[in-house]
Amino acid sequence: MKRLVWMAAVAAAAVAVSYATATQCGNTDQDKAKEKAKLQGTWELSKVTLDGKDFPLPATEKTTLTFDGDKVSAKSSSKGDEAGNFTLVDVAKAPRQIDMKIGKEGTAKCIYEVTDDMLKVGMSAKGPTGDRPTGFDAKDLIVLTLKKAAK
Repeated sequence: MKRLVWMAAVAAAAVAVSYATATQCGNTDQDKAKEKAKLQGTWELSKVTLDGKDFPLPATEKTTLTFDGDKVSAKSSSKGDEAGNFTLVDVAKAPRQIDMKIGKEGTAKCIYEVTDDMLKVGMSAKGPTGDRPTGFDAKDLIVLTLKKAAK
């Protein structure tokens, strides 16, 4: 009986610590909703880098990402529209973690940073088969830098 009470106490403590950690770290549903609100709207691609090397964007090419609720769509002047969705995985980590699926490709495990008018998304150069990067200085990393589109 003492062992059963002890196990129940340990389980209750684990649940309490787990809840406290989630709420203190800013990874609650409310925190994710606030973070999702920051992403909403249209973002224009301004820079692409691979392993820290900038790739010039064609002057005639315009690419945007639009977040609307849980949906995300990519639009480019050469490829048209591709729809998908996204899931905020961990908004307490730095950088934050997001999974994005656009078009027929698999789900890319990404990291991101967002400010009022800038969004930076990092993903493995291997695409959906690659691991989630741990930071924006990781190897084999593609970084998309986007600016908030004017309304």
